[in-house]
Amino acid sequence: MTAPRTIGIGILGFGTVGQGVWKHLHEKQADLESRLGVKLDLRKASVRDLKKKRAVKIPASKLTKNPNEIIDDPKVHVVCELIGGTTKARELTLRALRLGKVVVSANKALLCEHGPEIMQAVRQHGGQFLFEASVAGGIPIIKAIREGLVANRFELIVGILNGTCNHILTRMGEDGLSFADALKEAQELGYAEADPTRRHRFRRHRRHRRRHRRPHRRHPAGPFARRPRRPREGRPRPAHGLDRRDRLALLPAPLAARQGRRLRRHLPHLLEA
Repeated sequence: MTAPRTIGIGILGFGTVGQGVWKHLHEKQADLESRLGVKLDLRKASVRDLKKKRAVKIPASKLTKNPNEIIDDPKVHVVCELIGGTTKARELTLRALRLGKVVVSANKALLCEHGPEIMQAVRQHGGQFLFEASVAGGIPIIKAIREGLVANRFELIVGILNGTCNHILTRMGEDGLSFADALKEAQELGYAEADPTRRHRFRRHRRHRRRHRRPHRRHPAGPFARRPRRPREGRPRPAHGLDRRDRLALLPAPLAARQGRRLRRHLPHLLEA
């Protein structure tokens, strides 16, 4: 009998998401190997601080401060980009794709700002860029649109756009929390950035401008930019061209609760792309 193929996996970034990925791959490894018919080899994860205490137990030999060590490892076939941001993440993603590797990313901003460049690298070098995890909290909508709904044209997409917003709206709507309290809780649980106003650079009209990153504005708009109106339409629309009104976030908790119960009626006006 032929020995099963071994797939090496490397993780770039070991924050809340990175640790969760490592934990689930490790705990479910035997089950996944049985389903996929391959052996999984969790090679390494890149971190900024080797001495930092982490919720997930991982051997010290599996950690590195040099992400290029993971990308350049010939035994790593799948690179999980979980760093966030658009600068270092772009550099590392392109490096991995140019080596013909499979890159899996949950990075909304990266795909919004550099999607065409990334897809061009895929076409030129034969790798793969899988971004299902960056859309709608990992709901498998991209595969459904590309394959099952390929003949359809979409005029409107309605929904809660990511896990952070889902948590905040649930706590506001069902438990009466204010937006500030719900956001603070999401930050403590690791669902939202510790600093939602953290600035980042992005290109627009050939100039660098700074924009605030807010969980109720630019961040949730990303999935719309990644979903063109036709399933196979080319370049995604930039997120800054979409309507990103944040009315629910500004409402007092009692009003937010009532709005949450009537979300089906209100969302088409709030989230139309």
